[in-house]
Order: sequence, then C-alpha cells, then structure tokens
Amino acid sequence: QMSSRNSPFLQLLRENENKAVSLRVYNSKSETLRDTHIVPMKWSHSTTELLGIGVRHCSLKDALDNVWHVLDVFPDSPATAAGLRANTDYILSSDTFYFCESSDFLQFVSENMGKPIVLRVYNSES
Repeated sequence: QMSSRNSPFLQLLRENENKAVSLRVYNSKSETLRDTHIVPMKWSHSTTELLGIGVRHCSLKDALDNVWHVLDVFPDSPATAAGLRANTDYILSSDTFYFCESSDFLQFVSENMGKPIVLRVYNSES
C-alpha cells in the first residue's frame, strides 16, 4: 500500500478503474523498455487494492548490488516447484527484507527450513 492516499499514481489508478492503463516498464539488467497494459480493478482478495501487487520504493542501485543469481534448478526440488529458472532468475529479497550480506540468504533459508517462504525474484527475460 502506498503511504500517501493522494499520490498522483494512486489518483491515476482510481480515475481509470476497470480501464486499461498503459505502462512502460524499464528492465534495468538489459536496459530496455517494454510497453504493457494493466487494468486497475477491485479483486477478490481486497476491496481497496486495485493492482494486486505489493511494491516498495527503493534505490535501484541497492536492489542491484546484492542479488543471488540462480545458476541451477535441480529436478523435483522446491526450486523447481516454485518455478525458478536457471541462469535468468535473480533472487532480490524475501517478502520482509533485502539480503544485504552474502550470508543473509543462506541464513534466511536455514531459519525457515520446512516452512513456505516468499522470495522476490527478478527474471532477466521477462
């Protein structure tokens, strides 16, 4: 949720509820742009959210400095079940914090063995 209920972005979404809104998405890895559309609408899990996404404003530099590049995805593994892709996926963070040190990700996984976890993943192809 955005902290400012009167932000220009939220106002744009409210004014275009149930209408296609054009978005230009920047891929920071490939330094390319792609055009897409999204339709802001109330959806089954929320009466106030219009996009069904969680976002956080952060420094692009910080987001790109500390990532885990997925090199292999082993058959029948939790990574396979989650749909991770070798060579094109980058693990950015969990749903609660960024992995700032190289040991943070391993510690996070160790502390959550046997439990479902949420990871924020960037894919360089999409």
